[in-house]
Amino acid sequence: MKKIIIIILSSVFLFFGCGEKGAPPPSPAPAPTTLTIKINYTYKGQALVLNDKSYVNKALDTFTISNFVHYLSNVTVTNAQNEKYNLANYNLSYAEYPSTNTIELKGLKMDNWKSLSFLLGVDTVRNHTGAQTGDLSPSKSMYWNWNTGYIFVRFKGKLSNGNNIGLDVGGDDNLVAQSFDLSSYNLNKSNVTITLEMDLNEMFENPQTYDFKVDATSIHTNTQPEAAKIKANMVDICKIVSVQ
Repeated sequence: MKKIIIIILSSVFLFFGCGEKGAPPPSPAPAPTTLTIKINYTYKGQALVLNDKSYVNKALDTFTISNFVHYLSNVTVTNAQNEKYNLANYNLSYAEYPSTNTIELKGLKMDNWKSLSFLLGVDTVRNHTGAQTGDLSPSKSMYWNWNTGYIFVRFKGKLSNGNNIGLDVGGDDNLVAQSFDLSSYNLNKSNVTITLEMDLNEMFENPQTYDFKVDATSIHTNTQPEAAKIKANMVDICKIVSVQ
């Protein structure tokens, strides 16, 4: 009897021992990725020069550019399973200050991401949350206190006739979304850098020609029709230059 019990117990231990030994190891958790977005500002494909260079738009207006500022928020990546990951960022970039033209976002998990999207502006919820901190602080001078909302894009310059240009585009209806296909790139690595080109000429043409001789040289409300015109033109203001 003792021999039978010993044989049975030995078989049980052998069975479970083999099962544990043959079980596949658990899959390691995806390592975190640092996503870096770099922005190169251009005008008709040439590096943007502030103050000292004259530019011409499709309407043949001649002007210089002294200031260009914009929000870039809600960077979102989507993988092959259509799972979306929003990095919930709110970054303010100034063409004048190169240090603000590189946005480093941490906490993303490695995956074969197939698309990237972001907003040039502030999403509806945060746009109406009131004064906030960081790049959303009113101290950045991009907050309309009278309108409880943010200026999404600011463009300043001077026409050749001496008239000033001051375009402040904001308002929920003028929020610009950008989206890019990443399926041809390998993004399953620990550090990814995406370089974008932002061509300011796109503010003034395609699909509509913006003519400073006819359209406003000053925009400071979200209801001006010229703001909607610029928003429509900005849909293709960005393109990917490289992914590394």
